[in-house]
Amino acid sequence: MKFFAVQTEDLESEQFIASTNDQLATWLLVHKVCSNQCNGGVIANAEALPERYWQRHGIDLNILTNPSPLWGWEGGNLILSFYDIVGQEIYLKKVEGGRKGGRNRKKGPAGSSAESSSDRTPSSTPNTPDPHNPTHTTPPDKTEPDFQSIVGAYPRREGVAEALRYVSDSVANGADPAAILTGTRAIAAVIQQLPSGHHNAYVVSAKTFFKNERWRDDPQTWLRQGTAKNGAALAPLNLGGRKVGSVTRIVNGEPVTTDQW
Repeated sequence: MKFFAVQTEDLESEQFIASTNDQLATWLLVHKVCSNQCNGGVIANAEALPERYWQRHGIDLNILTNPSPLWGWEGGNLILSFYDIVGQEIYLKKVEGGRKGGRNRKKGPAGSSAESSSDRTPSSTPNTPDPHNPTHTTPPDKTEPDFQSIVGAYPRREGVAEALRYVSDSVANGADPAAILTGTRAIAAVIQQLPSGHHNAYVVSAKTFFKNERWRDDPQTWLRQGTAKNGAALAPLNLGGRKVGSVTRIVNGEPVTTDQW
């Protein structure tokens, strides 16, 4: 990408406020690297990259390998927080649109199309058979989303390395990467409407989301669950009596304490 966006609400988050100036500068430089690669905010096998790689991008490896609220390490992969995944998707769509437009503008020497429909080769026909499903056709030159883009579309970032593996497993078992991305985006859009957004107690980690193939869910079920049960402690019922104690119960794996009157 030529540029990336930073949300003002992200800059006001606890992670940014708690970061040092060195960490903020490092985050900015790492974001630049991720944007250039369009990698969904995940630098795979970053742990194995030599120090000169980071130096070339102006990044101090000593700062990068220390704990920070703006990035984390999982299985040797560097996971950047607050990556502009929306900007990446817009950029990739524009790139693909430009490629298709360029192909359509190609003309022959006489001003006509470079090749007529009669002599067009099978590889350039509008639809080519899918060898895995003879009844289905796939447009040529269609760029399938990569696994990092799919995982990057989900707002919770815990367990990203495992999530990438589960996406790979789903595709190996016949799932369409485009369908996974579409389902994930739909769920992500609903999550943004929930109380506290992706910090909502009922929003699962990326690892759990892709392991259980939750991208197949009806997005409205997430909206109903997340708004009815936003993870906050239950308010005590006060009927005007005297408080005699409190009771703690486990609700969905979380302790909830209510006062007894």
